Amino acid sequence: MDTDEARFDSVAQNYEKNVTPLFRGPAADLIELAALQPGEKVLDVATGPGLAALLAAPKVGPTGTVVGVDLSEAMLAIARQKAAKESLTVEFVRGDVEALDYPEGSFDVVLSNFGLGTTEPGKSLPSVRRVLRTPDPASGKPGGRFALTHWGPTSRPAQAFYDLMRKRRVGEPTPRLEWLRRTDLIARPWPSEYNTPEVLAALLTAHGFKEVQASVREYTFTFADTEVYLEMSLSFPLARAEFDALSPGNQRMFKHEFNALMAPFRGPNRSILSKDAVLFAMAHV
Repeated sequence: MDTDEARFDSVAQNYEKNVTPLFRGPAADLIELAALQPGEKVLDVATGPGLAALLAAPKVGPTGTVVGVDLSEAMLAIARQKAAKESLTVEFVRGDVEALDYPEGSFDVVLSNFGLGTTEPGKSLPSVRRVLRTPDPASGKPGGRFALTHWGPTSRPAQAFYDLMRKRRVGEPTPRLEWLRRTDLIARPWPSEYNTPEVLAALLTAHGFKEVQASVREYTFTFADTEVYLEMSLSFPLARAEFDALSPGNQRMFKHEFNALMAPFRGPNRSILSKDAVLFAMAHV
């Protein structure tokens, strides 16, 4: 049986190729929202291949520190390679956002770029809040801040993919596939319950964060064709496992049906256009 630590290991390379480029725009906007300052200590939780952490490093400069934590060693290996290639000083370590192994008040800023979707909010949010610095009334220094992105309502192309996958998935899953179905993103409350700015702000406030500001921004992601969009969709653990469990004939049928379902979303030159809502939030301790 797989573990949470290994969940993304099997798709890490495809994730980096097919998903990370999509996240660059929101990640850059997240860094701008966080308003990082030279010398600050920054933690990027569920860092994956390190996108937000690597963008944060130049902002805090040589006097600051950036740490990226993730459960997937394969993702962390990619992040370390990119940091070395870009000559950026970022520490990437295995860690669990639901139980961060740092003393209280260790960081000025915590970032999460689409990182909390597979976590339990009752565990991950208190863990994040604990490692942020508390206000210092004597000096007037404010408390730490938490900046995050999360998906809003599922886009129509993505919904078409998930609906078709549920329709065509195997009836007798392997133990690993059954485990993924029970524990993956779509089985957690984040995507279904916390997909508006108001609800996200209320969630953060309920877990002790203050001065919470949440908003939604729309992005249009362009894919070269249906095949490219499908490969992106299959770069997540559950989707990949569901598709791989299909027989070759059923995989061909899935692709044929999926191609037809994408007709309403086609742009110029066979491209696929996906309009997605992304939630942004800034919260303070």
